[in-house]
Amino acid sequence: MSGDGRLVASGGADGTVRLWDTASATQLRSLRSDRLYERMDITGLTGVTAAQRQALVALGAEDRSGG
Repeated sequence: MSGDGRLVASGGADGTVRLWDTASATQLRSLRSDRLYERMDITGLTGVTAAQRQALVALGAEDRSGG
């Protein structure tokens, strides 16, 4: 909570931080950092198993090979 009580920040299990206006109970901002592999292009990546490739995609990597 801010010193003047006007703002409060909350954090979620998904890593998102939200800033709220206490007077109106409205969300002002939402902040979320990129996941470690967010937008990393792994198309053509070799030396990984299918399970490892799937795990990277689940963590935000992009596989444009369709596989």
